[in-house]
Amino acid sequence: MANIQLQGVFSRVQRWFTVQGNGLDRFNLDFIDCTNATINRINQDADLASRISRVTTIEAQVGLDEKYDDVLAQGIAVALVDQGQRFNVKDPERTLTRMRNQFETGIDRIATDIRNDLQAANSDDDTYDFVGLGHKG
Repeated sequence: MANIQLQGVFSRVQRWFTVQGNGLDRFNLDFIDCTNATINRINQDADLASRISRVTTIEAQVGLDEKYDDVLAQGIAVALVDQGQRFNVKDPERTLTRMRNQFETGIDRIATDIRNDLQAANSDDDTYDFVGLGHKG
């Protein structure tokens, strides 16, 4: 499992927004706040046993498998719009709705993968076994 490099996510998300002049400083601050809000949401909704640590800089790493970088980027983008940042895309309302849905689905994907990994790791434990559930054949 490789962690997500936040700088790459920042570059991708920044392209989705209109950021000019002094607005860049605000965008950078909002990005960190929104990243932490997204991390909090993933921690809470995916029911992670090991919590993802919050970040303080754009150069940080996020302790989440890099295969979920799309989930992180979408969550940050949704939070940025909620913070008042403006999309630089055609049909921003439709894009926002799509990203909200994909973020929700992404959190479900993370939770499902965690459960599947736990089940595979505990395959010797009768708790997850058909026989261990009371049926003896």
